[in-house]
Amino acid sequence: MKLVRYSVTDQPPIKKFAIDALSDVVVFAGPNGVGKTRLLNYLLNCFRNPGSTPGIQVVVQSTSLHETQAWGGRVTLDTTKPDESKVLRSFLQRGKKRGQLSSGVLNFDSQRTLEAVRPYSFSWSFLDPYEEEIVWDYTFQPARSRFQDVVHSLHRKLRSQKEEIASRALDLQKKGAKEMPLDFEDPLERFKDIFRKLVPGKELCDLNEQTQQLTYKIGESPLPFESLSSGELEVVTVVFDFLLRNPQDCIIVFDEPELHLHPELSYRLLRTLREVGLRNQFLFCTHSPDIITASLDQSVIFVAPPDVSDTNQAIVVREDDEMARVLSMLGHSVGVISLGKRLVLVEGDRASLDKQVYGSIVGNEFPDLVIVPVGGKETISSFQRALDTVLTRTIWGVEFFMLADGDSAAASPLLEEFEQRSKGRLKLLPRYHLENYFLYEDVLANLFASIEEPTESWLRDPKQIRLKMHELAQPFISYAVALRVAQRVRLQVGNADIMPSECTGRELQDLLAAFETRRTCENGRISAALDQNGLAAVVESEYRRVKDAFERDDNEWRRILPGRPILSRFANVAKFDVGRLKRLYIRVAKDSAPDPFAEIRDIFSYFEKYSG
Repeated sequence: MKLVRYSVTDQPPIKKFAIDALSDVVVFAGPNGVGKTRLLNYLLNCFRNPGSTPGIQVVVQSTSLHETQAWGGRVTLDTTKPDESKVLRSFLQRGKKRGQLSSGVLNFDSQRTLEAVRPYSFSWSFLDPYEEEIVWDYTFQPARSRFQDVVHSLHRKLRSQKEEIASRALDLQKKGAKEMPLDFEDPLERFKDIFRKLVPGKELCDLNEQTQQLTYKIGESPLPFESLSSGELEVVTVVFDFLLRNPQDCIIVFDEPELHLHPELSYRLLRTLREVGLRNQFLFCTHSPDIITASLDQSVIFVAPPDVSDTNQAIVVREDDEMARVLSMLGHSVGVISLGKRLVLVEGDRASLDKQVYGSIVGNEFPDLVIVPVGGKETISSFQRALDTVLTRTIWGVEFFMLADGDSAAASPLLEEFEQRSKGRLKLLPRYHLENYFLYEDVLANLFASIEEPTESWLRDPKQIRLKMHELAQPFISYAVALRVAQRVRLQVGNADIMPSECTGRELQDLLAAFETRRTCENGRISAALDQNGLAAVVESEYRRVKDAFERDDNEWRRILPGRPILSRFANVAKFDVGRLKRLYIRVAKDSAPDPFAEIRDIFSYFEKYSG
């Protein structure tokens, strides 16, 4: 289930607010007092009792076949339509299991200070708590009141497992068996794994049935949960609640996820939540510039103050508008120094989005590294500025590294000079764009299989995907050649600019003619540096090299052609949102061999181990 439209009219302090075509992540941003939290509360109330409040419209869309069937074949439900509102009410108020929250709402309010947990009084009944039904609106309630249920459920799960094992052993003994398999799973393993990722260097201890308190250890000494920092305690309890519910096809409402949290801890929390469960949609209300800028490929909604006109207070923030640039600037103040001791500056015109992708790829493998988008133009001068300001210096004990897309690179002599001057702190991606790593047909086929694409669909056939990708990439041969030749000549003649316009899809002769036109324009100023025959030889050589790689159809063309527009065209042909495609691709790639992101992991491993 996914929220696709939400409108509020004349519900103070909201005068008029309407948004639609919402993504898997929706961020409400804006100054204090405009009604961001109130918008979330109105939404929760509407889910509790759909259609009960005039002036509020909620439209949800099915994300699973089960939902569509339960809705009588409908794909969407609109709360302003009485019959559909009734269907949604009945659907949301059905019984739910504690450990299998599906097609529901999970609320994390801003009041997440924990209440004291009382020990659970065991009876002679040892049922699996994950299979017990809970009140339908239990997950609407404040998060702090649910943590006791989490702790009790973990202890009850362990006790029910022990009783099940003992019962099985007795049955086997009666049958004359002398041994039994011990391959039962640790019910705490998922929680242990997430704990060590959220708070690196610390391990969740096994449960103690006598004290019924959660503990962790650093080394061998067990410590009470209360000794975690307030931020660590908050993110762990939130994620543990999330893990217990195991939500899928749910709407997750989260008010101020950054509250009380260090920025990097907040980022780890959100990334972890999005990795757990399937087909969930997240609604965040936040003041965090980092969360906002990292979500610009999703739905970022700036809630403006009401005015005297009939203007919509919902302002969609786009990646390339002025508001996005302002938010990006706010995220790059000197306060970035406080994020960690090893900062990886992601350079490029899409650095904020790249941070999100890099973070998802490397996960929590390198806890000492913090990815920071710095923006900047893909020019040699940006490397020069980075080298002079941060890469060769240690500021307040903080080490800096830089990672840029392959399209930021100039020819190898200058690159080698920069790498030498940076003492290895500057690395360029071995491929043209970060998106070049998302072009592998086997991973894409598994991706579409995981979302239940029809078996007969071409999107589940790696061979057909490869053919389509090859077809979509062909027009970019001349574009890639033009960029590479222009880059090489620019290095040779300083400020010369011979990049032709509208070069996509041209044949060799047209491409040569386009370069000749630019050459003629520049010849008066730098005629000694440009030679017609030499340039033609370079273009021909580069064209044949790229064309040969493309015709061989090996992996080389996936390195040198611009992956960003190719992936965008593929997503368009597949009728799939490119942002969602990336997220699912990363998830599927974790189980792929070979790992399509191995080069990226190697770079981050190098940065983490760097010793100068």
